[in-house]
Amino acid sequence: MKRIFFILIIFCLLATFVLAAIYEVKILTDEEIRKLSNDAIVAVYTDAMIEREATKTFYAKAGFTPKEYDSYRTLLTFVVRLRKEMAAREIEPPPVEEWLK
Repeated sequence: MKRIFFILIIFCLLATFVLAAIYEVKILTDEEIRKLSNDAIVAVYTDAMIEREATKTFYAKAGFTPKEYDSYRTLLTFVVRLRKEMAAREIEPPPVEEWLK
């Protein structure tokens, strides 16, 4: 019984890490962001905001390793760069944070 419980715990831990790594937002360069159409920039912004919120929620319970912290910081920087380009184009960002509540 203990062996089955131990195997189940190990499986759950591994599954958690695999699921966390399945989806990752591609961080675009400033040039790539400028080339996006208005619809595409809104879609990328929405995806980045959703990933940011999912990451924040997931790691609020587990804490960050240094690598995960760097990934989160990169994602936040990406969101800011997207938002700056949207502001330059006078595109209102969708209310993603409200939608996620």
